[in-house]
Amino acid sequence: MDWQLLIAVGITVFLWRDVCLLSAARSVLSPVYGTVQIAAFLLLGIFAETISRDEAFRLLRDPRLWIPAVVLHLVLWAVLFYGQRRQRDWVRQLAMFPNPIFLFSAGGLVWLILRTGISRDGWVAGLLAAAAWITAVLALAAVKKHFAPSTFPTSVSFAATSNLTAILLVPLEQSGSTGDAMNVNTIHDLLYFLSNLFLLPTLFGTLAAFAYGTYAVGQFLSELTDHRANRKLLRDLFSGPPTEARFREKPWRGHFAGFRNAREKHAEFPAMLDKHVSELEHRLTGRIERLGIMAKVGPMLGLIGTLIPLQPALAGLARGDMQAMGANLQIGFTTTVLGLIAGGTCYAISVFLRHWYQQDLTDIHFLNALWAEPDGSLSDASLQSPPTAAVQPNGDGLAQGREAFRRAQR
Repeated sequence: MDWQLLIAVGITVFLWRDVCLLSAARSVLSPVYGTVQIAAFLLLGIFAETISRDEAFRLLRDPRLWIPAVVLHLVLWAVLFYGQRRQRDWVRQLAMFPNPIFLFSAGGLVWLILRTGISRDGWVAGLLAAAAWITAVLALAAVKKHFAPSTFPTSVSFAATSNLTAILLVPLEQSGSTGDAMNVNTIHDLLYFLSNLFLLPTLFGTLAAFAYGTYAVGQFLSELTDHRANRKLLRDLFSGPPTEARFREKPWRGHFAGFRNAREKHAEFPAMLDKHVSELEHRLTGRIERLGIMAKVGPMLGLIGTLIPLQPALAGLARGDMQAMGANLQIGFTTTVLGLIAGGTCYAISVFLRHWYQQDLTDIHFLNALWAEPDGSLSDASLQSPPTAAVQPNGDGLAQGREAFRRAQR
């Protein structure tokens, strides 16, 4: 990996980290920040004067150095995350702590100043680098604070996340190119390294998607039994007077059983019944959306799991290593098959469940409105007795009805 690319990535990340932290502060100028940065750059300048680029990269490739650096970055991330959750005052100062990756990037900046010949003294190059860094950070922070100031939680979150860059930057090795300028091979090596980082998470994600699809199939079969039983009970309910008493007598399952329990529990609070129905609708919609997401994510994981091993497989074919090519192709094709099975299964289940849930919610809304009280809706008594029973057949009753109708017309 080209050393200039590593320096550029590290400087960009930590420059923006400091900009966000200072833009969220009450005052842009921070004596503590300036003192820490100047001291760090001075030490780096003295160190860069006595070590070459190759020696620096040999140190970076030494596991005894970069493994503790990764651990330190993870510890800093955990401490910053804890401090942000607890809203501690020391979090802002700790977020500006010069971690190993920052020191590496700043050391590269000092070494570039020494290489250009502006100064041959390490401490002078360190002062120049510190002045350039602090000036750039304060200027950008002032501009950002004026136009788009950062909040304290956001800036600390970015600072905590920047410590995780150690996982990507520290283990990178120097590429075979000897040129100082970045080239196409350098960018290719970086992209290849980053893509390989996602192979193991993709395999775990595909396995999790397949497990979720298997679980969805089992849950679908259970809901299929409940759906058929409830449809049969609804046909029996609507074949006669759909009273609430007849509804409660039937052995409902699933959503209808919950609706029956809610009507028994909240019989005197119609608003609670409406809330129960709304929550049921929200829960069913969420299940359909989760299945829809998995129907798209499964094939995506399968495709990613195919493309990542494809490059080493082709490289093995070019070398004549058929065993390596076969192993990589086996990983890719297996991931594709499992991802497509999981996605297709979740999509088919979501189509059936969407239709069933629409039917169930329509019937539940109808029954809830049918038995609503006390706004004049039909009650059990009015449903059981025919409407003609309330009409008096004698002449006096008819005369009284005509007289009441004329008064209403006036």
